[in-house]
Amino acid sequence: MAVRAADVPGTFQLIVPGNVRALDPAPAMFAAMLQGWEQQQRARLLARETIDDRLSLVRRFALFTATYP
Repeated sequence: MAVRAADVPGTFQLIVPGNVRALDPAPAMFAAMLQGWEQQQRARLLARETIDDRLSLVRRFALFTATYP
């Protein structure tokens, strides 16, 4: 049985409902990516502090570069 990309945990389609359209898609996609990554890290039972530090680092890097990945 083939796995569809939309069925993989942490994908954008599972985080943001299909009938929702972002006014500015870049920050919405970035936030959804970080939320999915956070969920993956929580599933691996990483410490909350570790997850928060990693998310903070990525957010600071995005601010520093003034762009999204």
